[in-house]
Amino acid sequence: MLKKLTSHRLFKNTSALIIMQLFTYVAPFIVLPYLSRTLGADGFGLMIAALSLTVISNVCTDFGFNLSATYLISRKQNQIRYISKVITAIYSLKLLLLALVFFGIALYLIFAVNYTALAIAAIYLTVFFQAFMSPWLFQGIEKMKLITYSTIASRMVYVVIVFLLVKHKDDYDLALMCNAIATMLACLLANWLIKREGFSFVKPSKRLIKLMLVHSSQFFASRVFYTGSASVGVLVLAGHVASAQVGFYGASEKLYNAFKSLIYPFSQALYPYMANTGNSKLLLKVVAGLSLVMLVPASIGYIYADWVLTLLFGAEFTQGSEILRVFILTGFVGFVSVFMGYPAFASLRRVDIANKSVMISGGFLFLTLIVLYFLEGITAINVAYSVLVAECISLSIRVIMFIKLTSKLKWTK
Repeated sequence: MLKKLTSHRLFKNTSALIIMQLFTYVAPFIVLPYLSRTLGADGFGLMIAALSLTVISNVCTDFGFNLSATYLISRKQNQIRYISKVITAIYSLKLLLLALVFFGIALYLIFAVNYTALAIAAIYLTVFFQAFMSPWLFQGIEKMKLITYSTIASRMVYVVIVFLLVKHKDDYDLALMCNAIATMLACLLANWLIKREGFSFVKPSKRLIKLMLVHSSQFFASRVFYTGSASVGVLVLAGHVASAQVGFYGASEKLYNAFKSLIYPFSQALYPYMANTGNSKLLLKVVAGLSLVMLVPASIGYIYADWVLTLLFGAEFTQGSEILRVFILTGFVGFVSVFMGYPAFASLRRVDIANKSVMISGGFLFLTLIVLYFLEGITAINVAYSVLVAECISLSIRVIMFIKLTSKLKWTK
């Protein structure tokens, strides 16, 4: 029984994703306590704002390919020539998207926070190389263990060079460059693995390029509203409050993202599996089981928020304990919402509903930030509460629609 379980492709891909996520988030948490103490709240805030800019840029250059390409490739896993055309089409589109994104970054840097030349170079390099990481390919062919290698190597390099180079309060730009170097290494290794798997650049048809644009556009919109809106919150804070406040918010948001990321390996592995099998019963069992498990770390973090912040970031960051508690609640709601999103609706062949739920909740968050701006209510805690409400809206929509659609399917059978 155990041998059968461990040999299942879902188990293998989930295990690879867990390892990848651990290195993706454990590595930063090895250096974050060091960076928060070395840079202080001000320098840490500047670094967090810059990283949020790279996150938004990644959403734009990804254009939803991380979801749309995974879905298309998972349904044609053995067609190497077709997948090679998809890779070429996406890479070509990404080059065009990068030109637009670079222009947008330049505008933001002119009117927002003043960064050093080294920090600006690090931002551009990170955005460029993260655009060609291509996790969607490995997810689609269900060989996530391959890209796990590049992730482990790059994160280890990141940890080492941060400890070697970042020594002073003004070294936030060096910290950003360390991240850029690690991203470059991960990108190069990932693309070497793509070539080793037998894929190459094959000229795609105009029809395929158009298909990728159209199919990805709805995913892009949802990603902009979901990931982009949360990162915009940091950038809005950076323009309205002191860098230290951005640092307090950023510290809690990092913990929130790490908490939520614990569920991503299962969700990402389930997405192509559900698209192929439609086994929604398995999904509900996984959601119920993991929800009970995740209650433990969520409860501990909520009760001991002050202690957690002191331990990880230093005593200066305990001023953000209320923000952390809000983010812990948001994280718990969010990781359930992740399961009830693309994996759940892929099993019903209705991923458009997952997209629409994100667009609605993300639209609410954008609107809330605009209202707070005009009411002069842009504070770290207000932005945190706005993210929590938006996440609750998304989960509510997904649960209601999932119940409605599954009930309809039962009646039609």
